[in-house]
Amino acid sequence: MKAFFFPHDLGARNDEKIVKLRLKEGWEGVGIFWAIVEKLYENNGYLEKDFELLAYELQTQCERIANVVTKYNLFTLEEEKFYNDRILENLSLRKQKTQLAQKSAKIRWNKGDANAMRTHSERNAIKERRGEDRKDIKESRAFAPPSLEEVINYCNERANQVNAQQFVNFYTAKGWMVGKNKMKDWHAAIRTWEQRDQENPKHSNEDDAIKQLKQKYEHKIS
Repeated sequence: MKAFFFPHDLGARNDEKIVKLRLKEGWEGVGIFWAIVEKLYENNGYLEKDFELLAYELQTQCERIANVVTKYNLFTLEEEKFYNDRILENLSLRKQKTQLAQKSAKIRWNKGDANAMRTHSERNAIKERRGEDRKDIKESRAFAPPSLEEVINYCNERANQVNAQQFVNFYTAKGWMVGKNKMKDWHAAIRTWEQRDQENPKHSNEDDAIKQLKQKYEHKIS
């Protein structure tokens, strides 16, 4: 059964009717009263005047049940049933709120506010699709090694002295790793080499010297 909370007025123990009940029946009588109130809420506001059955359910004397229900003007008696006006009023208000909530939900649905009515599984499916989309975007932006032609063109654009073939060979051998991390931007790596050559021209001159020695050696062999 779904939990339902009903109003309990602060200081209800000081109500004149409850005081009379406590005077005659003690705190046990007060407890029986609130137990009956709970049962009325559970049964849409009405209970049969079967005091023997109520006494059995609440584990008390039938006479005490009859006294609580009939002697202190706490309930309204009919021929076969009894009720409490305040409880019927509260149940009516609860029903009205439920109907308004259902009407509001129906209006949102008719206006196309499907998101407000999506099931938990549907929302999870949407999250999964969004996660996959983000993953695809991330993968599409992943690093791709440049071709020799791309490196040559970029070096020409910057009019630097970086040896494109040496650059490609160097990082191909290293698996396009920079230290322990995968290279993210080869353009930045070109600029680093460019700066290195500017700061240390000897490095570039050494490359030229090696090239000259290689050409001279190959000439001798031929």
